[in-house]
Amino acid sequence: MGYRLISMKTAGVIALLLSVSACTRSAEESSFEVSSDLLLAASELGTSWSRQLGEEFTSRGTVPVIDEKSWCDDATASTEQLKGLAGISGAVTSLKNAVERGSSHTITEQVWQASGASEFVAVFDDAVSMCDGKSWTTSQNEKFSFASLDVPAIGEAAAAGSSTILISENGSTSEWVARMTVVRIGDVVIQVRELDVRPLGAKPKLTFAEWNDTVRLAVQKVEKAIGE
Repeated sequence: MGYRLISMKTAGVIALLLSVSACTRSAEESSFEVSSDLLLAASELGTSWSRQLGEEFTSRGTVPVIDEKSWCDDATASTEQLKGLAGISGAVTSLKNAVERGSSHTITEQVWQASGASEFVAVFDDAVSMCDGKSWTTSQNEKFSFASLDVPAIGEAAAAGSSTILISENGSTSEWVARMTVVRIGDVVIQVRELDVRPLGAKPKLTFAEWNDTVRLAVQKVEKAIGE
């Protein structure tokens, strides 16, 4: 027939080799280092974009998706917990889009690796659920609203939300819309946050599909680096 059964001894050797290969692969992945070169580049988003910041960090500073003003009071404990779960070292980039006067458009990405990655995404998802559909007004008469966002099939776990602030000044009202997506791959977390400041009623700078494409690109770059 042209086929023959392999011996139990040969099968054992093959299994051992596969096991060693898997262990080697795991060790390679654990030595993955986060670099600003892995983050979104302005040229990947279009000619109107420029890089404002791109660097590695070795101490915990701000966490892009944790702007307390963007979250409802019910999520206060969760956002505090997220600060403690965030990685201490990683890389961050900030990209700015050249838009018309009276508007502003930026995308911030931060990537880090830590043992609390899985819990970070879970707590972020819980915070999104707590604030989903809620609206509130501050003492400065700033009107907030929050909504969960659908997430494309990316990474091993992901969650997303959007916070909108209406600010009235000098007889005009502007919308400050922050879209936030968090994605986990193993023990690596990718946070991407867009801030679109525009006159009330103006079209978003990115459609929802374009936003998800941007997040997908960010995740794919990190996935590729982890797999190499």
